[in-house]
Amino acid sequence: MFVISSLTEEVAVEPSSLTVPLPKAVQAVIERNLIDRVVPSVGLVVTLWDIQSIEGGTIYPSDGAAHYDVTFRLVIFRPFEGEVLVGKLIRSDKTGVWISLGFFSDVFVPAAELQEPSMFISEEGSGVWRWDYEGEQLFLDLFQEVRLRVKQVQFNPIPMR
Repeated sequence: MFVISSLTEEVAVEPSSLTVPLPKAVQAVIERNLIDRVVPSVGLVVTLWDIQSIEGGTIYPSDGAAHYDVTFRLVIFRPFEGEVLVGKLIRSDKTGVWISLGFFSDVFVPAAELQEPSMFISEEGSGVWRWDYEGEQLFLDLFQEVRLRVKQVQFNPIPMR
């Protein structure tokens, strides 16, 4: 579910940040630009693990920022297909259910992937999913803890700040 990925990026440290120690200034830029963002083909960035190297310090004409080549490691959320996750049901409608994993609330389970036979029972302004299992009617209530098996992983990129 979580992996450590190493990246090398050019990090621009603004002049106003050069009064603090360089590693802290670089850390602040990396966290501001990458935490809670999707890195294509890598996954969702949860946190900065460590900074391995900072090199350079080039200042380009017409730009007061100091540009450093930084190698760092990130904690990445990247579940694999078939993995079982535990979360809480935060929303449901006739198209399916949304699950929160605590740090990430965009897990969607489409109606076609819910246990069979399931049906959506519409109520005023909302509704609830019901699963009929061996003669019992089991309801998927809001904020109930649920388990789900990952069938597909699709991260939609979030624009950089």
